[in-house]
Amino acid sequence: MKKKSWIQPSAAAQYFCVGLSTIREWIASGQLRAAKLPTGHLRILARDVVKALLRQGKPIPQELGDLSAKHVLIVDTDCESAEAMATMLLTASGCKVSVAGTAADAKGFLNGLHPDLVLFG
Repeated sequence: MKKKSWIQPSAAAQYFCVGLSTIREWIASGQLRAAKLPTGHLRILARDVVKALLRQGKPIPQELGDLSAKHVLIVDTDCESAEAMATMLLTASGCKVSVAGTAADAKGFLNGLHPDLVLFG
């Protein structure tokens, strides 16, 4: 199955098990970022959906990417939140997870380890 980069709000609603109106509220409030196409339709970056799903402890759908063989770097000054997300990600996908609490730490990871996905808190 091909990995998706952008998803429709209706698909996001299914992933989160919420109504489309909730997704639109999250977009309007800034909880979830979206791009507006010239046609007026909204699209959400798949990586933003993955990040939000992890925060809620929900599984990552296969079409959003198989993370089991990947290295994910979480950058967040809130160490407690970052560690909780790392634990959920490791449990849900089995991928390697690193946590950086500062930009300097993140730079060190980026220079040496080349993570497949970077999530910013």
